[in-house]
Amino acid sequence: MTTYENILGYYRDLARLVEEGASLRALYDAMLGVQSADLRAVDASPRRLREMAQGWSQRPNFVPIRLNELFNGLQVEHTDDYVLAMVGGLGGRHEQEVRLFMLRHDHALRDQVFWRVFEVEGGGEISLANIDKFSREEFNWHNTVVLLANEGTLERGRVLRGCLEALNRDFSAYRAGWFSRVYASLAPTPEETAADQPLLRLCLGSSITATVSLGVKQLEVLHKHGLLDAAPFVQACGGAFSGPKAAALSVLRMLEALGARAAVESDAVAQALALGQGHPHADVQRAAVKALAKLGREDLAHQQRDALAPAVAAMLSDAGAGSAAGERLAAGGQAPPSSNALPGLPPPAPLRPWTDEDAQERYAALLEAPADALEFELALAWLATSGQVAATIAPLAKRARHLAERDEQHYAAALLLAAHDPASAFLPRKFWQNTRSRQVDGEWVRENVGEPKALPSAEETTMLPSFVTRLREVAGIVQGRASRRPLLATPTDTQGWVDADVLLARYEAGKESGAPFPVDLTQALLRVPPEQRARVVEATGGAWPRITDTLRIEWHSRGSETLKADGSPQWVWWHPEIQAEPMEAPSATQPALIPSGPLRYNDGVDAHALVCAELGLAHPASTLPLTAANLGLMNVAASDDAEHRAAAILRVLATHPGAWRSETAQLLALGMAAKQAGVRAQAVEVFAAAIPGRVDAAAVAQAFAACAPAIVLTRWAESFADAATLAPAAVIAVLGGLLPRLDTKARGIGALLTVLLDESLRHARPVEDVDLRGWLAGFAGGSAAAKAAKALLALGTP
Repeated sequence: MTTYENILGYYRDLARLVEEGASLRALYDAMLGVQSADLRAVDASPRRLREMAQGWSQRPNFVPIRLNELFNGLQVEHTDDYVLAMVGGLGGRHEQEVRLFMLRHDHALRDQVFWRVFEVEGGGEISLANIDKFSREEFNWHNTVVLLANEGTLERGRVLRGCLEALNRDFSAYRAGWFSRVYASLAPTPEETAADQPLLRLCLGSSITATVSLGVKQLEVLHKHGLLDAAPFVQACGGAFSGPKAAALSVLRMLEALGARAAVESDAVAQALALGQGHPHADVQRAAVKALAKLGREDLAHQQRDALAPAVAAMLSDAGAGSAAGERLAAGGQAPPSSNALPGLPPPAPLRPWTDEDAQERYAALLEAPADALEFELALAWLATSGQVAATIAPLAKRARHLAERDEQHYAAALLLAAHDPASAFLPRKFWQNTRSRQVDGEWVRENVGEPKALPSAEETTMLPSFVTRLREVAGIVQGRASRRPLLATPTDTQGWVDADVLLARYEAGKESGAPFPVDLTQALLRVPPEQRARVVEATGGAWPRITDTLRIEWHSRGSETLKADGSPQWVWWHPEIQAEPMEAPSATQPALIPSGPLRYNDGVDAHALVCAELGLAHPASTLPLTAANLGLMNVAASDDAEHRAAAILRVLATHPGAWRSETAQLLALGMAAKQAGVRAQAVEVFAAAIPGRVDAAAVAQAFAACAPAIVLTRWAESFADAATLAPAAVIAVLGGLLPRLDTKARGIGALLTVLLDESLRHARPVEDVDLRGWLAGFAGGSAAAKAAKALLALGTP
């Protein structure tokens, strides 16, 4: 018999003994070879178990206790501490052989104790999550459980069910995450998932976002495979509307599909959809309102109108919500022409101007939400006309000063401070002074070197210089350098248009104050609906603004200096370059001009949301300025999850009333491939709403193909699959035009083919396009992509 000087020697030898085929009895006999102590008298008292349940020795110190139970008659109560002692002491941090051996061969331990790990949370050093965090990944508990479940030692169904049961206990997010990851790694089949639908429905009400997301994802799988218990899901899904945005949007899509198929009583679906309006994110509220409208239950949206985000409430028709004519009259505007009512857009509604009575409250709200461009425009209009500005905003000066100190691009705060202190400089030009240090009389002295260098002005660092110029025009009024007057460019409806009659009335009212501000007039002309422009230009004598009406996007690649073994770059970075016509230099007075070449500006994340929205309002008839200025940012979002400006771009694109072009759709293509799942979900919504109503599928396919080299195709596949639940015909049409433009050997091409195959089968759509069939015929072999291509070809003949 092998002897060991002490217990540590035995612990170190356990892995060898297991690998050489030792039995449980052989491990016990080897344990008796420890010379320093009689391990038949191992301490398994409640106190000792408590110590083991709280501190991690990183050794298999539970093994002697268990072997004495098996072969020496040791009686130990299997308390929670006992379970945690097993979790922490059934193997070291750098190996799992002992843990695997014990669970494979000690049937009583496996059947009577192991399953309690799904019940006992643990804490501190001892929990499944914490042990795994500090263990080698290939040797941790996660790997052990997945391996044993897949080989059949542990019953897969029971492991899956145990994970869900654990997720529905009151475990912390840190420790609950272990069970989510194990469940996901086991990749349950739809049939396995279907067996645990009650537990999945309970997950929807969890306070842990990862648990909600897992529950929604699995229920969505069941929905797509026709295995969802529809009525109980509709009854239980409300909890998901307190969870993450992406999960809530998925639930809304499922509800909408169930309602469309009449799989559940219509009223039950409507009531569930109405709960979605309570989600804190405006995009979820918007989706819920749209779904209710499709179901003919807009009345449920009206009931919660006051609780909705303003932009979402504006989507609701005026029916049952008061006198539309009265609201329009109070706003001083008229309904825009019917040509502005475009597919996928909420109908335009009149804006409510600021008054001296409500200005303080609304300005306070604007300081906290400065990206609300329409409210910002109304604020500018009030600042330019009211004689009570200084007194009204005085109580807000302290808060504005704090915000401006924190963010110099907080334009609402900067304007308020300019009004509060007429002597202050508004967005002043800053200078950089080069200095050097030298020793004078034994002391180091810093001195200036040369003339100060001017840093870029606010106009030079933003993607919309004319917006800053307009701010300066208003700052001149509030600081007394220009007389008060009505601004011509203030929108009259929620789509950003300016009604011609209202503009002309403002123009006449402002004549007493002198000539209109140049940029204000230019911006106003761009906001007049096209059919009304001629008479406005004639009446005001203004020059029609210069407009970039042709845009070409060229994609270029740059490889890394580090190379692979075959000599190719380690990575390749793709970037877009803008070619605009006419080739005119952009101007701070011309909002609709687009510069050519690479675009560089320095709008911070918060400022970008406002400036991006203002860019959308700058030329309501065209989406090209929005596209050109933001394509680079969307490209970054497709490769870097630290780019947080993409969501704002998609929000503006979703509500922009201007005409879409193929170039516009490239924003959408990049959004549907973003690294952030929330951005992809947002892009999917825009896709479903815009195609083919705003732009035809052929143009979209061309746009997606143009930026395909910069895309992770599997992300596109996920997004197209999500979009298919909302707009299957559009997905089929776009993929049908896109795929023949892609390389058959591109990584991820099989995922795109699978989406097209699934949707073509689901909707009985044979592949008839000659180009697509020819491209599909180019696949050979037994890969997943080739199988999908063959299946698509088999769906029909041209």
